[in-house]
Amino acid sequence: MAIGITMLKVLPGMEHRVYHALRCKDGILYICAVFGEYDFMLVLQAEGLNELRGLIGGIDDTKDVIATQMILVNNQNEMLAQAC
Repeated sequence: MAIGITMLKVLPGMEHRVYHALRCKDGILYICAVFGEYDFMLVLQAEGLNELRGLIGGIDDTKDVIATQMILVNNQNEMLAQAC
């Protein structure tokens, strides 16, 4: 199992459209809006790194997405703890 956290930048004014296009997509566990250089943070889950790369490629192809930046990949059976 591979878990990835990625940042996503979209065209100005298209945040709602991209959010609704991605919120029910397979492999996306969480999506939340953030402030700053990027518009969204996504938590992705796939069976392996190749599937995770494919998932990110599909997100890159989503209309109005202009950039993605992977910031964390966990390919172990390690637990990613939720902060208190």
